[in-house]
Amino acid sequence: MIFTEGTIIKKKNIVFKQTNMVDFRMGGHPILLPIEFGFDDSIMYYLTLSSQIHHYSKDPERYYPLKKKSGNGLKTASLVDLKYVYKCPKISTNPMGNIDPYDLEQVMNKFLRYMGIVKDNDCNELLALIN
Repeated sequence: MIFTEGTIIKKKNIVFKQTNMVDFRMGGHPILLPIEFGFDDSIMYYLTLSSQIHHYSKDPERYYPLKKKSGNGLKTASLVDLKYVYKCPKISTNPMGNIDPYDLEQVMNKFLRYMGIVKDNDCNELLALIN
């Protein structure tokens, strides 16, 4: 399965880095894939999304707001959390949708400028793939 950059999918059992808590949602948690992943890729990197849009006003540098638009698969307005990059084995699932190229470019520009990003191994590996 090929996932293009900007694909939104759902991932089950994410262990959130900030709280070390597992997300047990039955349907999975929406995530954004910032780069393309092809058939031979065994792992993928992603950013999490949240519908808790009130967090934006508390820390606008940390989040990128996404509106519900035709084609992106979001049920409501959401925030892309730029602080943590996650890595997992590639999963086989149907995409919810894709964000438009403009939003993807803005997400990536803001991600690369964000000073609060946690530069752990997952982040450094993604940054090496982007550059």
